[in-house]
Amino acid sequence: MLRTSIEEATDASQADLLAEIEDLDGITEAFEGWSTTCIEAKTFPEDARKRAAG
Repeated sequence: MLRTSIEEATDASQADLLAEIEDLDGITEAFEGWSTTCIEAKTFPEDARKRAAG
């Protein structure tokens, strides 16, 4: 529950920035294949929160 609250606060703090990025969905989609390849190669963690944390 604490982690969820932190994640929500972090997301909210970045909302204005993300709103200004043109074609965010397109950018995200373009990197999806690369990310999947990295996850399958075990160079990225499977958990999205761990990937986002760096």
